[in-house]
Amino acid sequence: MHPVIFFNSRLFDLAHEPENPHNDAPGKLLLDYVRERFLLAPVSEPIPEDWGWCGFVQNGGRSYMLGAILQPGDDGNHGCIIQLDKQRAFTEKLFGKAALAPDDPVLGALLKLIRDEPAFTDLSLNT
Repeated sequence: MHPVIFFNSRLFDLAHEPENPHNDAPGKLLLDYVRERFLLAPVSEPIPEDWGWCGFVQNGGRSYMLGAILQPGDDGNHGCIIQLDKQRAFTEKLFGKAALAPDDPVLGALLKLIRDEPAFTDLSLNT
C-alpha cells in the first residue's frame, strides 16, 4: 500500500515557494508545514526530486518517505498531494512482509495532522 492523501488549501503562498532545481513542481511549503507539526517523529529537511519534494521520517526502526507536491489553483486554493512510502527490504517486498498497513502509526499521525487543520478541505485518501 502506498497511500496518497489529497486535499485543498489556501494556506500556502506559492510566491514564497523556493525553486525546485529539477522542475517547477512546488511542494516544499507543504513539507515544511508537516515538519513543523508532525509530533510522532522528526521529519528531515525537504529535498527536491524530479517529481516534487520529499522528506523522511524514522519510526519503529523503519524509514518512511513523504512525497509532496502542490498543484497551483488559479484562485489560490491549491491542490495538495502527499504520498507515504514505507521502505522495506527486497525480501520483505517479495514475501509481502512489513507492508504499510491502514493502522500504521506514521500514516495515522499524518492523517490526524491534516484532519486537524481547518484550512485543509476536501480530504481524500487513496490506498
